[in-house]
Amino acid sequence: MFFRDLFVNNFVLVRPSNPIVYLVWMGRAKSDVVKDQENENYRKVYVQWWVPTKKGANDDDELYHNCWLSKWKCNHANPKQ
Repeated sequence: MFFRDLFVNNFVLVRPSNPIVYLVWMGRAKSDVVKDQENENYRKVYVQWWVPTKKGANDDDELYHNCWLSKWKCNHANPKQ
């Protein structure tokens, strides 16, 4: 079970179900995973999503093309989800 090894400030990589444009989403855990089975948020964690930055990118296709060569920044518009 993955949630046993995920803690606050760990980076996570998530592969979307349809990776046509977004090959990967990168985020940072902003909380530990809720391990209390009685809690309504059981097995959930707040994630601060990050986005690549690329000068001159006009759309998501350009932004995510070779995204591993880009710098990434926190998505401050919606910092925790």
